[in-house]
Amino acid sequence: MMWRTLRLRTQLAAAMILAILLAILFGYVGLNLFARWQEQMMLNALDPVARQTLMEVNAGGRPPAAAAVALYKERVRIAQTIDHEQSVLLIGLAALASMFGIAVGLALATRLARPIEAVSHAARAITSGDLSARAAEGPPGAGELRQLLSDFNSMAEALEAYDRDLREGSAAIAHELRTPLTILRGRLQGQLDGVFATDGPAIAALIQEVDLLARIVEDLQTLSLANTGRLELNVRLADMALLAATHLHALEPILASAGMRLETRLAPTLVEMDEQRLGQVLLALVDNARRHAATGGVVEVETKIDGASALLIITDRGPGLPSHEPDQVFRRFWRGEPSRSRVHGGSGLGLAVVKAVVEAHGGTVLAGDRPDGGAVFHVQLPRQQRRGKA
Repeated sequence: MMWRTLRLRTQLAAAMILAILLAILFGYVGLNLFARWQEQMMLNALDPVARQTLMEVNAGGRPPAAAAVALYKERVRIAQTIDHEQSVLLIGLAALASMFGIAVGLALATRLARPIEAVSHAARAITSGDLSARAAEGPPGAGELRQLLSDFNSMAEALEAYDRDLREGSAAIAHELRTPLTILRGRLQGQLDGVFATDGPAIAALIQEVDLLARIVEDLQTLSLANTGRLELNVRLADMALLAATHLHALEPILASAGMRLETRLAPTLVEMDEQRLGQVLLALVDNARRHAATGGVVEVETKIDGASALLIITDRGPGLPSHEPDQVFRRFWRGEPSRSRVHGGSGLGLAVVKAVVEAHGGTVLAGDRPDGGAVFHVQLPRQQRRGKA
């Protein structure tokens, strides 16, 4: 019904107006009916002489003075009785109007209380630890109440997802840190016991594990800042093509050692960005291709302008992304099987950091498959940052 979909304030105002109008209608109709009844009762209660005198008066005649006085006294007597009955009638009408108002109030209170009770029940369940609890959505109600239920359930879903990510993330962090720490401890213990030599290569291997730990900690800090909206950007106008060329030149030997070559299409792309953070994005995407798509032999990097947006496109010719939900690759600690296992050297945080940095710039990053095989990562940034944004 249209009534159920009206805003709450509209329903309350309409109910109050309806109650007032019906109270007025009850009073008007009741008093008119009572007046007619009063006239008939007065006529029937008169004695024959007084009735005759009244009829003579109504006809415009002039009855004798004694008859007129008798008629007056008779009407006063009858009026006293009728006044009492009129008071009873008015009390009855007031009671009827009050009952109607109470009924309308109870109906509205019930409609208001039902969704609020649902929210309260779900909130108590969530407080007790059941994060899967949701406020039951009943029949369509006022817009504000429907919005309240929807917002509460959205909040509950976000809390449940946050709790799940926190638990999974804590376990994944422990796993990621345990491996390099175990290696470090084992090698240091081996050197202490004289099992391993304390020479340049051994120390370099230890430094490599320390660097991995530092990278994990730095990525976790970046994600934490992004999640709380405190990831600061040092934004200035720069050419994304020049930034890409600088970083890719340093990466060419690493890619060559993995049997890969670079193909670039770097059109001048002026954009307001944090060069250090965007360099981090580029390095993470190219390194992702190196670790998971080396069999394809090629990494393509393209920069270009598309209207008010700047595009960075990284394409490889490897096995591509999992067929189910390619956006899952941006979840922290997510790895597909078997190509994204830890033996490839990744922490599972790189692409999550990419997404966080790009979104901090007000942009988007999408993952997909090439028609001819391989993966495509499509970064789109606004060329101008909103003023007042970090």
